Amino acid sequence: MPRPPLCFDLIKSLERAEKAHFRRHLSYQPSKGEPAIYVKLFDELDKMKEYDAERLKRKFKGEKFLKHLSASLSYLYSSLLNSLVDYHAKKDDELRADEMIGEIRVLFQKQLYDQCARQIRSARKFFEEREYHRHLYVLGAYEYNLIVRQMQQDEIDELKQITKKRRGYLRKLDDELLIFELCDQLTRYHREKQLNPNRDFTKEITNITPQLKELEAGREAGSTTFKLFYTQAYEHLYYIENQLIKSIHSAHCYVRLRRNLPQHLQYSNRADLMVTINHMIKAAEMWFVDEAEYWLPESEILAKNRALKYWGDLLNWHFRFQLLLLRGQIDELTDLVGELMNTLDILQKKNTAYYRVLLFEDLALYHFLTDNFEESLEWINRIFEEKDTDNWVRRLTINSHLMEIMAHFNLGNYQLIPSLCRSFERAARNLEHDDNEFVEEIKWARKMKRLKNYILPRQMNDFIEPLLRDSYFAIPPNYRIVLMSVWAQAHHKNISLSKSWTQHAEDIITEMKSTTGMDSLCFEEKAAKNPMDEVLVKI
Repeated sequence: MPRPPLCFDLIKSLERAEKAHFRRHLSYQPSKGEPAIYVKLFDELDKMKEYDAERLKRKFKGEKFLKHLSASLSYLYSSLLNSLVDYHAKKDDELRADEMIGEIRVLFQKQLYDQCARQIRSARKFFEEREYHRHLYVLGAYEYNLIVRQMQQDEIDELKQITKKRRGYLRKLDDELLIFELCDQLTRYHREKQLNPNRDFTKEITNITPQLKELEAGREAGSTTFKLFYTQAYEHLYYIENQLIKSIHSAHCYVRLRRNLPQHLQYSNRADLMVTINHMIKAAEMWFVDEAEYWLPESEILAKNRALKYWGDLLNWHFRFQLLLLRGQIDELTDLVGELMNTLDILQKKNTAYYRVLLFEDLALYHFLTDNFEESLEWINRIFEEKDTDNWVRRLTINSHLMEIMAHFNLGNYQLIPSLCRSFERAARNLEHDDNEFVEEIKWARKMKRLKNYILPRQMNDFIEPLLRDSYFAIPPNYRIVLMSVWAQAHHKNISLSKSWTQHAEDIITEMKSTTGMDSLCFEEKAAKNPMDEVLVKI
């Protein structure tokens, strides 16, 4: 079967508006023959599901262009590309920038220097607003040649200034290309580190760190885009190096930069919401409650877009829950859960498994902490029933496996404990990338697995002692170890789980503030009295 011409695949990729534009575009272009012939050829190819050269020959029998069909199809392909560039230039700023360079080149070649200078001024403003350094560099060449053609002796200094600016644009372009490359590498390692927290990336980042330090000198004079990627690169680097508080501080700066971008450089609401939400999730994981609360109103503004409403609403409920939970405000959680249940049905229908699991886990934990274990187990089962989950979601279910074991233990269902512990250990082994990731949790589960149908005080002490106060705190706090410690303290002191959680939450916040030297666990200057530089030096 003969290979179809290039124009055939291109026609099949066109949208309706692009096809209509091509027909109008062709009628204005000088062509090899009647424009109507190429429109007919275009329409015939558009009707075909698969390319059929014989059909074309039958359809256009007697037409002159059939003698040179290959050349006619090549001309049609060129006309299609020109039409697409013309169509998208009205919507795509970068294509419009290329078009403006072409207009300047034509005016320069025709020696219409005044018009060329006027177009250069207009293009410069357009390029600078969008930080198109490649285009600015090319524009500088036309400015240089324009001045040379019209130059008087006293204009030499102006020429030197233009050359200096061109070198600056080239330097910025070089810096941007390098930071893009470094950021891409660090993003890949960052994702791998999230899935495998104990992996050492020292070898991979050996050459990246000095290159980032070399770029630091040009940071202040760099473009907005450069500063954005530079900040994100350091966020990923600190995370990979296990400097987690520095990482979350860099993430704060990154989100702040994105939200203050000029209109021409702004990302979509969905992209900005995703970045803000990811930062809030990391802040909550590290118990930086004030930081997560600071960005909550910003996420609400971004989620006002109709297309983001249900996604944004679900995340808003989740973070409001987390803020009360991490502060140990269980009574306030009761009111919030009551409100949440009124809108839960529509939230879970309109969102994907990953986000539904976040809400289900919140509800399971709430009922667990309020000693309503049967209800907690119902929500845990809802989590396990979710389909189409990936490793990110499955990592969340590890917490639910732990809660399930503890809830059955507190209900006295001791005969279920061994099988539940085996299920937990299997789930943990499937997710961990080395033998140290869930070591404490698996060790505890193995002890629990040895239980029979009754519990001796000596056996209970085996679970309690390793999980008392000094074992659970770290930076950042390990959520699973904290949950195990809450359960152990409740049994050890004979207090409710909600009271045990409140004590742990208060202790963790106090320890975090003491460790970081911050009066408020937020990196915004208005919220933190201590200068951030001093905080990071202390850490």
